[in-house]
Amino acid sequence: MSFFISIEGFDGTGKSTQASILKKNLDDLKIDSILVREPGSTSFSEKIREILKDNTEIETLTELLLFQASRFELVKKVIIPNLEMGKVVITDRFSDSSVAYQGYGGGLDIKLIETLNNISTSSLKPDLTFLLDLNLESSMKRTFSRNNDEQIDKFEKKDSIFHKKVKDGFLEILKNNNDRIIKIDASKDINEISYLILKLSLEKINETV
Repeated sequence: MSFFISIEGFDGTGKSTQASILKKNLDDLKIDSILVREPGSTSFSEKIREILKDNTEIETLTELLLFQASRFELVKKVIIPNLEMGKVVITDRFSDSSVAYQGYGGGLDIKLIETLNNISTSSLKPDLTFLLDLNLESSMKRTFSRNNDEQIDKFEKKDSIFHKKVKDGFLEILKNNNDRIIKIDASKDINEISYLILKLSLEKINETV
C-alpha cells in the first residue's frame, strides 16, 4: 500500500500538527506509515536544518541549495526505501515549498527550482498533497505566539510582502497541480481538519489498492 502524502502551506497554518495527527490516525487504523520533515529526518539533513536555523542571513540561492541537498538525502535514504516496502510516507513539506519560498517569495527562477527539484527528488512527486491555507493575519498571529525551537525562523521574520508572495505562490502551484493538491481551510477546528485529511487520504489510498 505504498502512498506518498505531503502537507504544505506557509508558516502558521498548522502543517506539522496535521502531519503528526495523520500519522497517529493511520497508526490507529494499523496502516504502516512513517512521518518525515523537511529539512530533516536523516542525520545529514538534520545538520542542514541546524545550519539554516543558525544562519538567518544566508543568500536565497545558498538556502535553496541546502534544502535541495537535504531533500536528496531524505528521498534516497528514507522516502524511496519506505515506499518500496509498501508504507505510507507523510512529509511535512516537500518540493512545492522550494517553489513557493525561494521562487515566488525569494525571487529565484521558477524553472531553475523545478529542475533542481526533479534532480533532488529523482522526479518523485507526492501522490497527494494537502495545502493548508489561512489568511495572512491569522497565520502571523499563530507564528509569533508559538514557542517552538524546532522552527526555522528565517522565514517567520520576513515582512508581510514576502509572506503574501509565498501564499500567492502556493495558490499558483495549486492551480497548476489541482489533480494532486487539495486545499484545506486551516481556519477550521483542528479536529475537523484532521478528520477531513484522514478521510481524503483513505479515499485516495483505497483508489490505488
